[in-house]
Amino acid sequence: MEALCDRIDGTASLVVMFALSLIEFSLESDRLEDIPTKFLTLKDCLQSPMLTKTKANIRVETSLIVLNCLSYIVSGRKDLLYRKIHLHLLTIVRALLEKMVTQYKQFFFSTKDGI
Repeated sequence: MEALCDRIDGTASLVVMFALSLIEFSLESDRLEDIPTKFLTLKDCLQSPMLTKTKANIRVETSLIVLNCLSYIVSGRKDLLYRKIHLHLLTIVRALLEKMVTQYKQFFFSTKDGI
């Protein structure tokens, strides 16, 4: 994948855009019916096993691994780093983390010495 992204123009943009869209879909909706209207990047992949047979958490993990593998490209490309969808995902992840901390606050701090 790295070799393709390094040698073929547009591949990095396509892979990063697809990974970010897959994360957004998995976290926000996870309903295939929403793809044609809300997740246009994924509409040509409706029959893909990644969408139809893979659980949301696996899709997110896989997409994060892909983004990690391509981080050397993304970090140097402002057009990929500051995509609207990327900033939107950061907002979603932050909200999910805040919700998780609130829900499990007592668990995290219930030990005698804390964490």
